Amino acid sequence: MDRTIRTDGRQSDGELSDLLQALFAIELMHPSAAVTLVSAWVSDVNVIDNRDASFAGLNLPIRQIRLPEVLGRLAESGARVFVACNEDIHNQQFAEILMEEARRRGCSEHVHVRITANLHAKGLATDSFHLAGSMNFTHNGINVLGEEVTLRLDPDEIERAQIEYHGLYFSGMK
Repeated sequence: MDRTIRTDGRQSDGELSDLLQALFAIELMHPSAAVTLVSAWVSDVNVIDNRDASFAGLNLPIRQIRLPEVLGRLAESGARVFVACNEDIHNQQFAEILMEEARRRGCSEHVHVRITANLHAKGLATDSFHLAGSMNFTHNGINVLGEEVTLRLDPDEIERAQIEYHGLYFSGMK
């Protein structure tokens, strides 16, 4: 089953941020063996809003939870986290924040970042879903711009996406 979400860029109804929040909360409850994020641009963006303690069962601080924190917690749980992005300085800053989060949690060996020229793909693949489309993992991509993303739950599609992402961006990394 696939679910496609299209936003018009005129105003955010929160559908993309709600989707990401749900997907990341599920991952925190049941971490995948591998989490692969491919995004031309990626930033230290809020992905879970726990200001009202809605996610108390996940033992999260009562505040906005940012992408590097979620990825760091997943790595700390034993997930192998792979992030690929282009060479933009903004992405390099994200990579530094993510790696510092992983070092702080003592799991930097589980986090792999590949910064590569000309990357323009966008997707998030775990053991249970593949989200792909036009959205970068930035504030504007999630909350402002007109985007189209498709959530796929078919195990064959998920496996195919993981294999393709790893072949393109993470060859030789375990």
